[in-house]
Amino acid sequence: MESKNKGSVCASLLMMVVDFCKTNNLDIPEECTRYFNQDFTILNDIYARVSLATWCNILYEIHRQYPVAALGLKIAEHVQPSYAGILTYLAFSNPNLFDALPDFINYSRLVYDYQYLNFDIKNDEIEFSWSDYNELSGLLVDELFIAVFVKILKLAIYPHELPVRRIHFIYKKPKNIGIYEEFFQCPVYFDMPLSGVVFSISGFKNITLSSPDEILYEILKQQVDWLVEELKNYNDFEQRVYLSIVSAIKDKDVSMEAVAKNMEVTVTKLRQILIQKELDFSDLLADTRYKLAQQYLKKPKLSINAISEMLGYSEQSSFQRAFKVWSGTTPLKWRKMNRA
Repeated sequence: MESKNKGSVCASLLMMVVDFCKTNNLDIPEECTRYFNQDFTILNDIYARVSLATWCNILYEIHRQYPVAALGLKIAEHVQPSYAGILTYLAFSNPNLFDALPDFINYSRLVYDYQYLNFDIKNDEIEFSWSDYNELSGLLVDELFIAVFVKILKLAIYPHELPVRRIHFIYKKPKNIGIYEEFFQCPVYFDMPLSGVVFSISGFKNITLSSPDEILYEILKQQVDWLVEELKNYNDFEQRVYLSIVSAIKDKDVSMEAVAKNMEVTVTKLRQILIQKELDFSDLLADTRYKLAQQYLKKPKLSINAISEMLGYSEQSSFQRAFKVWSGTTPLKWRKMNRA
């Protein structure tokens, strides 16, 4: 499939992909490796974005290994609410599912940022639909997107029934429509103008959420607003540089040559683009190491020496000096001050 140039998804959704691959004894797609530690149990950066191009490539690589009908629905069975990131914690801090709707509408981009979300309220129905401004991504990509949305809602409100009335896709009707209706537990239509989901409004109002927390909501709201602002500034090139540096750090070679190789460009070309964007490679490397260091320090089981090695330092003292320059304090003191 031809790669897309715009859009992204949250990297935490890759946990779902990894779970699916492990369960079905599949090779984890190579493009997942840069986002994880060596055994695919920890994300290098929980706030990282996966470009739409990479996301599509990952899904179609899984399909190559596991060519079954409605593959997206099977992958979605492995999603957990936490895999959709902070949005789920924010939305499900509301008292009921209806009150959570504005958060899904306003902040859905934090999970999937490649389609315009439309919503329409008519009588007792609310319809979420998506206009694909990146051309057709393919049924696999879009069925997974909608299946994840529905599955997370079902998990959050269990044992209540999700009041979904119908699903529609822009794609041609497949032979196995029964698989879709069994998964979504409602009528599913194809060859429609837009892909979307229709819910009962009264059904939403009657579903209370298990952990409403007004104070937590306000705290998370500030963080979510900040992340949305960051997303507006999301730059595919800078993200590629960042992920390539993360990969280079894992390979213990943080030279510009290694990063350029990971990006599949020449060193000369990388230098030219960095100059055009007024970016400094050393600053990008330091920023990446600092971001990763903060995440690793929040994991009590990781020693300072282990973190130093994970960040590509040959000596722990070099890491400690660098960290003090970045933060103004030592790694150990930072860990104590930021202990959960």
